[in-house]
Amino acid sequence: MTDKEIWSKGMDCLFDNLGFIDAQKFIVMVNSRKTDYTEWKDENLFKDMSEEEFIKNAVEYAKTHDLE
Repeated sequence: MTDKEIWSKGMDCLFDNLGFIDAQKFIVMVNSRKTDYTEWKDENLFKDMSEEEFIKNAVEYAKTHDLE
């Protein structure tokens, strides 16, 4: 996927799920904070999920989504 396609899909996700105003607020928040994504991911993204559950979910996701 090109950078332009990733950007477009990401923006679509934001606007579809947050609405126009809250999507803009989110973009401003992301741009104004110095967040270490790796640290945030490790502490928040999968903290309540076991390794086995993560793998199961990843395999299921891959089966139902075009990843190329």
